[in-house]
Amino acid sequence: MDWRKKRMVDREFVLRFLAFNITNYENYNSKSLDVFLNDAMVEINKMSEEDLAVLESKFIKAMSAARAIFDKSAFRKRDKEDLEKKYSINKALFEAWSVSLGNLTEEQINSSIEKKEVLSDRFIDLMAEDDDFQAAISHGTSTVGKVKYRFKIVENLIEDVLSLPG
Repeated sequence: MDWRKKRMVDREFVLRFLAFNITNYENYNSKSLDVFLNDAMVEINKMSEEDLAVLESKFIKAMSAARAIFDKSAFRKRDKEDLEKKYSINKALFEAWSVSLGNLTEEQINSSIEKKEVLSDRFIDLMAEDDDFQAAISHGTSTVGKVKYRFKIVENLIEDVLSLPG
């Protein structure tokens, strides 16, 4: 991939994170992801330096947590039958995981890191067993129902793992 195209893809990932932090997924009702992202850019351009710094800090926290929990498989589909298979970064998974991790407290992130094997195993099971989740991260991923479903499932997965003892 040419470096200019790669940089644009990277920017899109960051914009998706920012957009779903500005507008909670529960309030997502756009018929078009492009319109949603454009609306987010308008809002970002109106934000104060302090608000932008908060978003930046949240992004850095989410990326650090994802790396600590999932290492190189962060934001990638996982195949229970072939754990070594290397998928590309999935935009829908990036949205759901990055925003969810960015919303955690430091204590919750530390607990998630301590329980990373369980979190990873449960995510792999989810990928294998939940056809609706697979659809929500694979095809027509910007439809309102699929957006809300993938975010809710990732949130629930994190909450379930955090509720486990020790």
